[in-house]
Amino acid sequence: MGLTPTVIDGAIIETAWGNEIRDRTFQVFATAAERDAQWLTPPNGAICITLDTNYWFIRTAAGWVRQNANSSVGGSLSGDVNIGAPQAKDIVSYGLPTWPVASVITVQWQGYAGFGTGACTFTPYLTIWNPGQNTQQGKTIPVGGGVWVAFAQVHTLSVPANAALTVVGSVTLNTGPNMYINGGLTYQRQS
Repeated sequence: MGLTPTVIDGAIIETAWGNEIRDRTFQVFATAAERDAQWLTPPNGAICITLDTNYWFIRTAAGWVRQNANSSVGGSLSGDVNIGAPQAKDIVSYGLPTWPVASVITVQWQGYAGFGTGACTFTPYLTIWNPGQNTQQGKTIPVGGGVWVAFAQVHTLSVPANAALTVVGSVTLNTGPNMYINGGLTYQRQS
């Protein structure tokens, strides 16, 4: 494409120049379906956003590629989730978006665990369901009673193109009277 020609005073702006400017600016669409219906031949490098998802995309030879590298998924739990021992509970679960190219992603399950009276041990687990490459990661944490403890589990993995991943943040209360959990999942696409 190269540099867009400079417009000089008195020059007539031609269609080719106007179309090139359009192809080099952020185009806004209500949905991906609207984008695909209205922009039939976008050049590689074109950029757009779809308002129904608030995701932005870059056009490549492979098609439109979503570019939101840092995204929060699952969200934060509202209120308390009470778990009695011994019990395991999935707190938040989310299906990650698929990418048309192989990617490297980092997933994090983090939050706070609150404990009543008495000593406890708990294990926060981050589980990634990836066809052919399931991963579960956890670490047991001992704590005293009457405290809130921060926890985080992080996993980085290579993801094949168009892989359907589900991530689950869960907690097992191993010993102790009860616990309260507030947590969420985040992911970052690195490439």
